[in-house]
Amino acid sequence: MLKKILNLTQSSLKLFQEKRGTTLASSSTFYILLTIVPFCLLLIRVVGILIGDINSTQTQIFELLSRFFPDVAPEILSQIQTTVKGPLFAAGQFTILNFFILLVTSLSFFNSIWNGLFLITEDKSYLKFNKHLKGIFVIGVTIVLLSFFFFLPSVYFYIGKVLTNNVVINFISESFPTLSGSSKYFSQVNFGFLYFIKSNFFHAVIFSVFFAFLYRWFFSWKISLKQSFVGSIIFSILIILGKNLFWIYFMYVRESLMRNYGDYYTLIVGIVWLYMTMSFFYFGACVCTVLLKNEILTKSVRE
Repeated sequence: MLKKILNLTQSSLKLFQEKRGTTLASSSTFYILLTIVPFCLLLIRVVGILIGDINSTQTQIFELLSRFFPDVAPEILSQIQTTVKGPLFAAGQFTILNFFILLVTSLSFFNSIWNGLFLITEDKSYLKFNKHLKGIFVIGVTIVLLSFFFFLPSVYFYIGKVLTNNVVINFISESFPTLSGSSKYFSQVNFGFLYFIKSNFFHAVIFSVFFAFLYRWFFSWKISLKQSFVGSIIFSILIILGKNLFWIYFMYVRESLMRNYGDYYTLIVGIVWLYMTMSFFYFGACVCTVLLKNEILTKSVRE
């Protein structure tokens, strides 16, 4: 098993270097910077409409982003959030035209993803027009997932209320007053569920599942579920390790950045992190490509 992991890592690194993965990451980072504001506006607007609270939605989305962003440069997210709040809460309704403009702008980032995957896999299907429809589908899935994720605490609270305040519980409390204390005790116990859904572990699991779906979708279902999970888990591990070890890089370059960029040095640090994140993503894509070419873990596809 260890030998297989080493061979997979070596083959993936070789492919990443041959396909200029760092250059692809640079291109996608540039498009992230161009589209992050309209993409955030699109997500916040649509998810906010679905859950009925735009202000709470934008707060939760940026709180979620902060969990996958290094602690050494949280200011960049605050700056983006401040930038988004301007047009988000400005006068004017969210019209179909506004939605279309935000959607088209956001798709330019996915276009860089398709080009990167074409260069890695040499599959010309990534150059077809339907790549834009696939990008729209990804945005739709992201909106649905965020809506579900933000609904979870409310759903849990509602279920708890139903289980502790219904006809059966009321009858037992009235008929057996001595048990009312036990009923109140269990009604206050959440068994750690709320803590779990707010923990980094839960976010990491959701993140891995989401990107396992994305990798499989990006590869047009040619890779198996196992292959996509391998690529997604490797991507997630690199994100977590990178986030926690990024301070080492920051410690060595901080003084130089402050001297050259002044108060804007955190912006440069944030851009470097985005570049690293996209490098991790393309490395995960290289892992999926190696697994597919070598027909590793392809049983579920054939089934």
